[in-house]
Amino acid sequence: MRHDRRLYLILVLIALPFAGAGIDIYAPSLPALTQYFSASAETIKLSVTLYLLGLCFGQVVFGTASDFFGRRPSLILGLVGFVAFSWCITTAIDVHYLIFERLCQGFFMGSVAANSRSIVADIYNKDEIKHVSPYMSACWSIGPIIAPVIGGYLQYYFRWQLSFDVLATYALGLLLFVLYLEETNLLKRDFSLKEVLSTYGTVIRNPQYLGGLLAMAVGYFMLVIYAVILPFVVEYTLGKTAVMYGNVTLLLGASYLLGTLLNRFFQRYISLDMVIKRGMIVCVFSSCVMFLSLLLFPLNMFTLYVPIMLLTMAVGTVFPGCMSKCLSAFPEKAGIASALAGAGFMFFTAFMSTLMSYFHFKTALDLSEIFVVLSVLSLLIRWVFFVRPNREVTLV
Repeated sequence: MRHDRRLYLILVLIALPFAGAGIDIYAPSLPALTQYFSASAETIKLSVTLYLLGLCFGQVVFGTASDFFGRRPSLILGLVGFVAFSWCITTAIDVHYLIFERLCQGFFMGSVAANSRSIVADIYNKDEIKHVSPYMSACWSIGPIIAPVIGGYLQYYFRWQLSFDVLATYALGLLLFVLYLEETNLLKRDFSLKEVLSTYGTVIRNPQYLGGLLAMAVGYFMLVIYAVILPFVVEYTLGKTAVMYGNVTLLLGASYLLGTLLNRFFQRYISLDMVIKRGMIVCVFSSCVMFLSLLLFPLNMFTLYVPIMLLTMAVGTVFPGCMSKCLSAFPEKAGIASALAGAGFMFFTAFMSTLMSYFHFKTALDLSEIFVVLSVLSLLIRWVFFVRPNREVTLV
């Protein structure tokens, strides 16, 4: 590579907030979209679900292709497609067009999500990835920190379409950056469907990889679910504005960022596995506190947001550790490993979001119940995939 690898890392760190921003920047507009398209809240929420579903399959397609044809062409095609569909969304005249175009937008965003992680595996070794992952996760958290604030102001003072104009402009800037840099995948080979399917099987059967993927899926679902439900709770139930929602959600993004920094700090003193375990325990604790506070006290911004901030910080501690386990398990097949990791937790989130739309979870108490169940599930995943296999190996 002609360029210093720090330049490639800058590209990755700039690109990482982008995928999440595709949800968070327009989350404050969800209630307004129900009025604009004369659609139900459940129908509008599908635009989030379909974006995630597109993001899921896009990562598999573009991430796999990048192992054979290179990261650069995969990124270029994905960014061009994302820009095109972002502008199409601004002219949508029917909610069904909006939902379909969000699906396509998410599909092309899959290129950015998968290749960002693959580039890191290309330029860093296994030990370096463990130390770089918290910084990657910290930059990823910038999307949830800044995007709702920007989206809230754009919705309140202008119109919801402007959020997608901002996303398109960001994508154009990334495209120019990618065009300047060279290819990082120096192990490109001829495409073989048999090899691809064999690699998929090898990756998925690895306990470390599968456990990390499932734990990330649970954590990411908790972040997405409050992005879908909270706008309605804050703007409808509590009577606050979209600007207020965006500003307060800034604290949640900051909490996630703090969690990623704590991940890096704690690794100086304890193992990565212990960091993950303690983060999951805090998830269970904060979820139970939220449930009890909403059960015993009146709903307000304090009882709603303080436990969620603690929960978000804990997820920020767990997520980069699990991603590090996935990426470091198969460094020689970084594109496929990254694609399946990203697609796996996105697919789980999209599936659960779709399922939830049928149960009409709308209240803050509903949200706390979901958090309790998911937090306990994350601890169970850790025991099944991280603890139990190690014990079996020790006995042998």
